[in-house]
Amino acid sequence: STSVKADLGSTLKNKVSSELLSTFKKEDKVSFLIKLKQQVDTAAVAKKADEVTTSKNLTAAEAEIQKRSTIVSELRSTATQSQYNVMEYLNKQVEAGNAKDLQSFYIVNGIAVTATKDVMEQVALMEEVELISLDETVHLVQPSVSTTEIVKEVDAPVETTSIEWNINQINAPEAWAMG
Repeated sequence: STSVKADLGSTLKNKVSSELLSTFKKEDKVSFLIKLKQQVDTAAVAKKADEVTTSKNLTAAEAEIQKRSTIVSELRSTATQSQYNVMEYLNKQVEAGNAKDLQSFYIVNGIAVTATKDVMEQVALMEEVELISLDETVHLVQPSVSTTEIVKEVDAPVETTSIEWNINQINAPEAWAMG
C-alpha cells in the first residue's frame, strides 16, 4: 500500500501539471487534457506517401489528396488503438457520474474530459498516458493598435524609405486602405 502511494506520488509529479493539481484543491470536477505517449511521425508518413504516389504517376493535386488522406488515416488509427484502454475506463466513469464531457482527438492523440481527482489519478497511472494538464480557456490578446489607426497610417504620405518600391508598384497601400 505504501509503495502504491509512492508510485502515485511520483507519477503525479512526472505526468500531471501543477496547475491541474492545485485546481483540484478548489473543485471536485476539473476539465483536463490527456496526452498519450504514442504520436504519429507525420513527416515519415508523408514521405512514405510521396514514394507511393510517385510510383502511381498521379497528378500533383491527386498526390496531395492521397498524402493528406494517408496522414489522416494514420492519425485516426493511432488514436483509436492507443486511446482504447483510457477511453474504455473514462466511458465507465461517465456512466458512474464521475466524469463528463468526454472527447477524443486524433490529430494530437489526446482526450479531453471533466472528471474527479480519483479518475485523473487512475488515468495518470496508465502506461500509455504521457501528460495530463489543465484544460484552460485561452483568451486572445486584443491588438494594441486599432484598425482605424492602421488605415490612417496607410493613408499618410509614404516615403520611399518606409515601404519597398515594389509595394507601391502594385498599389498595396490603396488595397490596405480598402480593408
